Parts: sequence; structure tokens; C-alpha cells
Amino acid sequence: MNIFLQFSAYFKGKTCKPYYAPIGVRLCKAGKEKILQPDLLVLCNTSKIEKRYINGAPDLVVEIVSESSKKDDKVLKMMIYKEAGVKEYWVVDGNRIIRFWFEKDETTMLIDTVESRIFEGLVVDVSNEV
Repeated sequence: MNIFLQFSAYFKGKTCKPYYAPIGVRLCKAGKEKILQPDLLVLCNTSKIEKRYINGAPDLVVEIVSESSKKDDKVLKMMIYKEAGVKEYWVVDGNRIIRFWFEKDETTMLIDTVESRIFEGLVVDVSNEV
């Protein structure tokens, strides 16, 4: 919830909005459909919101790692989000963050704080997530 509260403060009064699970995201690539449920996401194009899910790639997706989801979050979901057109993806594992910025094919390992590459001035402290 700490990350969502920081997102809410940053996006207050802005066009883009943060959302948290449970919210399904329908992603399509090459005729294949996947429905995922990220822990947190930021969506700028609200026309993607449908009755049952968000139809299309969010701008930013955040997954909070658990022991059972570690491999899926860092590998499988990362590839799905990248192929579907998500711009930025964070994997939060305790106070460690892996930030994927797909537009520049940049991957960065961070401790305690992460700064968004697509939302100027969005800096999130995850040290309370431990």
C-alpha cells in the first residue's frame, strides 16, 4: 500500500491514474491473449478501461515479489509486458527494485528508491515494503 499511496500523491490532479489489484489487464500480441493481474499499475489512456478489465497495456506496471512469484515476475511477466507495449515495469523485492524501461531497453537494479523513467519527478521509496 505504501507504493500506491506515493503514486496517489504524485498523480493527484493529473491525467494518468494509479490502480491496484485486483484489476485485470488484457494484453494481446500476435493474436495471443493474456490476462494478468499486476499489483499496481498506472494508466494514462482511460478509454482502455472496460467493464471486466483494462484492455491494453498500462503505461507503468509494478509487481511486488513473493517467493512463489519471483521467477514469473522477473522473467515471464516481464517479457509479456514488454511485448504488449508497457513502457516501464518495476519488480519490487523487499527493498530491491529492478526497473525495466523498455523504450530504451534499459534495466537497472536499485535499493530503497526508484525514479520513473517515463513520469518526470516520480520517485518512490520502497524501504517500508520490507
